[in-house]
Amino acid sequence: MTIIASLFYLCSEDTSRNRIFTILLLSIGLFGTRSKFYGFFVLAIFVFFWFKPEMLKKIRLKYILLCIIIFAVIILVAWRKINYYFIGADIDQTEEFTETAARAALYAVTPSIISDYPFLGTGLASYATHASGEIGYSDIYSKYGLDNVYGLIEGDCRFISDTFFPELVQFGIIGIILYIVLWRFIIKKLYQAYNENGKVQFLKIGLLMIGFIMIESVAGSVFLQGGGICAMIILALIIKNAFIEESPQNA
Repeated sequence: MTIIASLFYLCSEDTSRNRIFTILLLSIGLFGTRSKFYGFFVLAIFVFFWFKPEMLKKIRLKYILLCIIIFAVIILVAWRKINYYFIGADIDQTEEFTETAARAALYAVTPSIISDYPFLGTGLASYATHASGEIGYSDIYSKYGLDNVYGLIEGDCRFISDTFFPELVQFGIIGIILYIVLWRFIIKKLYQAYNENGKVQFLKIGLLMIGFIMIESVAGSVFLQGGGICAMIILALIIKNAFIEESPQNA
């Protein structure tokens, strides 16, 4: 529903009627009872009805306070799953916690790994990815005591790639900085596409797709899933408008 609603709004005029219909399309996803979607739904309401393009360019106290409030509401509506996956999980337990323990454990040791492998990280296929478990079991798991966590055990790594952010430790601080630079570049191009075409839909849907990817990255390998792939395609469709040069006839 996220992708369908986003495509509808992207191809429509920015009117109150179309924004309301887009939210109605999105509301169908609430029946999926996914806490991540609840948080995204709050973000969507904010972007469609309160977001202004200058918010990301001008630092004002009221904008900061509004963003803090929206972030707090997102955490509130998704709190049950946040507590279930991370706070309430006991990584010392085994079968009772299944993927809950695995996700919590992958996040828990991330600071230690970055501290030990600060610049270039642990290397490709070494942590929180399918290849680091099913193809060749990485010694990083035994080094940090994760080889006894249910779902991360050698030969039974079913929950080893159920998140995205922890795998950034494979690339170290340099990789994390490049990841941030990538999204900064994308946001810059979203603004450029908006400025050159005058369609606020480009900016709003672009930011929503980024929000969708960030939320999904917390507990899912988003770039390998259908939703994440479609979100990146939509971002590409929007950003390409920033690269279209004037034809010679119109110059």
